Amino acid sequence: MKLVRQINFDHQPLKIKFSRDGSHLLAASRQQIVSCLIAQTSEEVRIEAGFVLDVAFLSDEEIVAAIWTANPLETRKTLAIFDIKTQHITSAVITGDVRSVCVHPQRKRIFAGRISEYGTYGYIGVYDFALNQQNEFKTEYIAFEMAISYSDDKLAIANGSGLLELWNISTDWEQIATGYDPENDCTGNPCEVCAVDITPDGRYAVVGLYGGKNACFVIDGGSGDIVGWYGPQSDGDETFIQMGRVAISPDGSYVAIAPTYATTVCVYRVSDGTISHEYEIDHCEALAFSPIGDILAIGGEKSVTLWSFKG
Repeated sequence: MKLVRQINFDHQPLKIKFSRDGSHLLAASRQQIVSCLIAQTSEEVRIEAGFVLDVAFLSDEEIVAAIWTANPLETRKTLAIFDIKTQHITSAVITGDVRSVCVHPQRKRIFAGRISEYGTYGYIGVYDFALNQQNEFKTEYIAFEMAISYSDDKLAIANGSGLLELWNISTDWEQIATGYDPENDCTGNPCEVCAVDITPDGRYAVVGLYGGKNACFVIDGGSGDIVGWYGPQSDGDETFIQMGRVAISPDGSYVAIAPTYATTVCVYRVSDGTISHEYEIDHCEALAFSPIGDILAIGGEKSVTLWSFKG
């Protein structure tokens, strides 16, 4: 596979997002956000933004970020909109403990996953593009990672407590699936759903596990049924897979998997579970396929590398 581009960071990049048409890339480390046009290798905008937890595109000109900003008196947990050209905050709202954020551009809604006051469950706050809160929904636990489809209004949540939540958000929120049957998968260690991704049409989602015998599984976005299991398996009851990041190709045909501390990102065919591509890395904390499936972005130790991808 051909290396298209490398974007360097001072720290580990933790989040990678594409614009809906795949023309722009957004990547964030803990203290810096980078936005760029993929086709123009010389154009990069770098935004210094405190402690960044998650980011997403609102448009080609604006992004939204969940950040913690420290001042001498307190740490303020903020949902903020940045103008990419000026790199300035144009709107912000003080929130609860927001850990994840995603955007539905067609419905012009921002979804922010936050922790309840006492940390016993979670909420998804729904905001318009001016950061006016429109609604709020209770979830089983904290939404540490979210992925949203555009054409079929599906929201997938990895909440870190052993549960996957898949919701239909077209009208009133309807839960399609929650959790998975861990009876034959867990090793006695705490099983956590640690990563999630969904296809743009909502037909399939991939779910990464920490503490299971398997690395990840793919589910049907309509029924919530498990399509198949993918990636490395543990070699006994006492060991388990330390899953890191997962991503699914837009057509649902491939899943990319990066176990914690692994030096290889493997791409598996969903049809038969065989490996189609391998990428050598130093360390990976972020993965993403472009919405048209021609690029796989991998967050390494201090860089994001963009690879051409052909299934």
